[in-house]
Amino acid sequence: MADAGPVVRVKVTPTYKDFARLHAALTSQQGWSLYRAGIGVAVLAVVGLTIWGVIAAADADRREAALVQGAVQGLVLAVLCAALWRVVGGQARKQWDSTPGLREDRAFEFSPDGLYVASASASSRTDWSVFDKAEVLAGHVVLTTRDQVAHYVPESALSDGQREDLDELLRAHVPGFAGLPARR
Repeated sequence: MADAGPVVRVKVTPTYKDFARLHAALTSQQGWSLYRAGIGVAVLAVVGLTIWGVIAAADADRREAALVQGAVQGLVLAVLCAALWRVVGGQARKQWDSTPGLREDRAFEFSPDGLYVASASASSRTDWSVFDKAEVLAGHVVLTTRDQVAHYVPESALSDGQREDLDELLRAHVPGFAGLPARR
């Protein structure tokens, strides 16, 4: 048995809105921000194709047409990037709809021994030594294991006292954790 310390028990009813916000934040954080990449590619395409058109056009009559052609090609690429972003953005909805476990109420228990999570279909206990990261992201306290499994609790589900106790546990047991930021 671990040392005595605080125990934080929280019950959470997941919502799609929270899941989608967290999904977008995690996806962006992991370097998969296709929206930003798409905009960057589109801007570069517009500028590059326009410059290419200007250089390729030897006379003034063709230069103007080349400018228009470069801009149109860049805009077409921007629309394609936006469509790709829309498809990728729909992944959160598909995951939410196709994974019943994401929609189940959960009970979390944070203790000096680790994290215990229970829902209608599953339960797990994870020792603190398995967690390598804790952070606040998109209004959620997110704990990530070495195997990239994420457990998340909305900050709004924590009372001030629970938040203080959870902060104490995370500081004591998650390497490099500097503390929960002040509540907004």
